[in-house]
Amino acid sequence: FDAGTKRILETNPAFRRILGYTAEELERMTTVYDLVPDDPRSIDHNVERTLEQGHVLVGERQYRRKDGSSVELEVSGSVICYRGREVVCAVVRDITERKRAEEALRESEERFRTIFEQTAVGISIADPNRRLLETNPAYQEMVGYSEEELYGKPIAEFSHPDDVPVDTELNNELLADNLDRYQREKRYIRKDGESVWVRPTISVVRDAEDEPQFLIGVVENITERKRVENALKESEQRFRQLFEQSVEALIVHDEEGKIVDCNEETCRSLGYTREELLAMSVRDIATGLLSEEEKREREKRGGTLWQRIAAGEPDTPAVVHFGEHKCKDGTTFPIEVRVGGVDYSGKRMILASVRDITKRKTLEEQLAHRAFHDSLTDLPNRHLFMDRLRHALARADRRAGKVAVLFVDLDNFKLVNDSLGHEAGDRLLVAVAERLRGCLRPGDTAARLGGDEFTILLEGVDIRDATQVASRIAEALRAPFDLEERQIFTSASIGIVLNTTNQDEPGNLLRNADLALYQAKGSGKAGYAIFDPGMSTHALKHLELGNDLRQALERDEFKVYYQPKVLLDTGKIIGVEALVRWEHPERGLLLPSDFVPIAEETGLILHLGQRVLEKACRQARAWQEQCPGGPPRLMCVNLSARQFQHPDLARDIARVLRETGLDPCSLCLEITESAVMKDVQSTITTLQELKGLSVKFAIDDFGTGYSSLSYLKRFPVGFLKIDRSFIDGLEKDPEDTVLVSGIITLAHTLGMRVIAEGVETAEQLARLREMECDIAQGNYFSEPVSGRPATTFLVNDLRW
Repeated sequence: FDAGTKRILETNPAFRRILGYTAEELERMTTVYDLVPDDPRSIDHNVERTLEQGHVLVGERQYRRKDGSSVELEVSGSVICYRGREVVCAVVRDITERKRAEEALRESEERFRTIFEQTAVGISIADPNRRLLETNPAYQEMVGYSEEELYGKPIAEFSHPDDVPVDTELNNELLADNLDRYQREKRYIRKDGESVWVRPTISVVRDAEDEPQFLIGVVENITERKRVENALKESEQRFRQLFEQSVEALIVHDEEGKIVDCNEETCRSLGYTREELLAMSVRDIATGLLSEEEKREREKRGGTLWQRIAAGEPDTPAVVHFGEHKCKDGTTFPIEVRVGGVDYSGKRMILASVRDITKRKTLEEQLAHRAFHDSLTDLPNRHLFMDRLRHALARADRRAGKVAVLFVDLDNFKLVNDSLGHEAGDRLLVAVAERLRGCLRPGDTAARLGGDEFTILLEGVDIRDATQVASRIAEALRAPFDLEERQIFTSASIGIVLNTTNQDEPGNLLRNADLALYQAKGSGKAGYAIFDPGMSTHALKHLELGNDLRQALERDEFKVYYQPKVLLDTGKIIGVEALVRWEHPERGLLLPSDFVPIAEETGLILHLGQRVLEKACRQARAWQEQCPGGPPRLMCVNLSARQFQHPDLARDIARVLRETGLDPCSLCLEITESAVMKDVQSTITTLQELKGLSVKFAIDDFGTGYSSLSYLKRFPVGFLKIDRSFIDGLEKDPEDTVLVSGIITLAHTLGMRVIAEGVETAEQLARLREMECDIAQGNYFSEPVSGRPATTFLVNDLRW
């Protein structure tokens, strides 16, 4: 980076991999300090001074990766001349793992004392002058002195005189920081005068100022081994040290597999004594290391391992096998075995290094399970389901069989989460998963894709089998679930699809099952639907219309039309209803039934409803300004169920009234009967909140829902609108006539006024007047018209 501006000029691929940025992203940064999680002002200014003076800077600190995580880096940098200007060249090394190792070391310090006292290896702690401060029992036994006798004693006093000069030289090198540690073989003179061969490993502990504080010695008594090593080669000496000290099981065997040596870890892990193992073969304790087919394949590639070892090839690589070790008690555990050649007692042998990988295998299995199973229900997840579906389709293609996919979605699951909380919802999902398992054959698959969506895979079935399973699932889920000391009832909608020659892709099957599920939900829920190709065409049109809907809001393609409401006792207009129309650039004028359901599904209904409310209120205020002395008229605006349930409804309406200047008493909000009865207590709270704004309310489509009179009289509602289906029946169905008359009487009893919508004929109007209906609207008076024609009949004060 530039020494002056600190902008990054160039990076290598390793640096970019560490931090997760591209070269372009790094070069666009303001300064190199953008990579530091701290406030750049907190950077030690000594860093800049050091670089300006041309010194090399070495340091460690945290850097921020692109994904937001932190990484520990060791940075060394210096100022150089690069392409004609001074730049800082920084060399970066990821030391995160080292930091973790240091943390692990600190955690292990608590165990140090136990190891110090109980280990069979001598341990000493001395000051920089090599005066002993502390020793463990093994060390004391080794030199024959007590702990009190050793305290403060210079090590040189019981070291062999011939070894002292080298000790002194190495110790000085260590203290001068020219060595990290040193290890050598030397002799101690015990208190009883006997000489003992030892191998101390000496390291130094330094303080924060890098001054030596202590010398740590780990001392092994190698007297016996030294007696043997006099007759061995130097290579065999090194081999024995490694062999005895290894934490892995080590086995030496000949060409036939006969064990000729093993270390203590081998005995410990298998439960045999060394003598027992020396009488055995590797075939007695290991299985699955190399199949006969693998052996033949390796021979083809250049001879067996033993042949290469026996030939003395110097670069014979270590070979890794995986298998199992059989213990003396009959148990087994998985192993990783590395084998190679070794010279042992003057002969060529095979050395096997055996590692117990039980924990690793367990972790791998757990991780593999988690990667392909849902963490909540333990059902297969989408990845595993799609993999099984792919294999099932391949088998079906070979056998000319059928595969069925069932897409299962719980009905009204959101209500459980909203009312009882997500923990209850999770318990319900777990219980549903158990019931799904109980409905399937052992070879079938039930999976959870997410949320309350499940999928079922059936093989070797026809459409009758698939529908029977769907019926069985629906029946199982209809039974109550016991959650939090209460019974919860739910149901499921199910989409079914079977593979055909032109839709054998897993993604296509799942998508078509989803389309069938959508059809099942549209048909009333708690049932199933079977996919047919027409659903895909319909879904595509549905998707296109949804995309157009988003663009229409941006382009302001939605227009508000108005239909008058007539006061029947005078024939005068008492108000208008705002009705939205979509002037689609290709499909022409679309009615609400063509696009409102899609707006509800996509959530765009909130934006659309807000837009209609704003336009209607602004138009109503404009009419009031045109006719300042005219009669007060209502602007009636429909609220969708989603709008009515929105927590910010009252605040949004208050804002619109404030911005447009419309008198709140001139606004009437129309809400469908089904929406107000969905959650009565919430409805009452919302209506009371809106009533505080002085707006009026009407219950729309009355008679099509399931209202309770005990709740209806508690609603602060001024109008009931009789659904047009009952008005249509006034001339031909006596039951509709009785029902309309009853609604009018009921409304008047509750102090409400009645609006009859959908009036088309003079006969309907006459009957409504006879029944003392208050207000009517419909095409008999006027079709919905845009703002300008509506202004005409309002200004002229038309009467009917």
